[in-house]
Amino acid sequence: TFDRASFRTEKPSWFLSLNPNGKVPCLVSDEGKLVLWESGAICAHMLERFDRDRFLAPTGTLEQARFWQLAFYCAGTVDNLTATSSPIQRAVGAAGPRWDNDERRRALREVCGPTLQDLICQNGG
Repeated sequence: TFDRASFRTEKPSWFLSLNPNGKVPCLVSDEGKLVLWESGAICAHMLERFDRDRFLAPTGTLEQARFWQLAFYCAGTVDNLTATSSPIQRAVGAAGPRWDNDERRRALREVCGPTLQDLICQNGG
């Protein structure tokens, strides 16, 4: 289990051995033979494994391409703006650059929010 109060600054060694990013999510399946720690990879794996009829992510369609664009935008750009315990933040520690919450909120409001809205509307909401 994790200590919620200290997880942002103190990562258990057992968890870092599974996930060098030290972030959640982390999926361990197939009796430990598979460890995935990127949300996009986890989503792709779950769709491939459990959506065999391609109901949620039909292959070869514009909707699928837009779905993956939205998924990777959220996993990369949006996550980087909202992260508070990324590998970079752990590496630079308190001596590193401070994250200005007002600037992150502005970036989310002025850039990410409209981009997310556009991406979602492309697929009909």
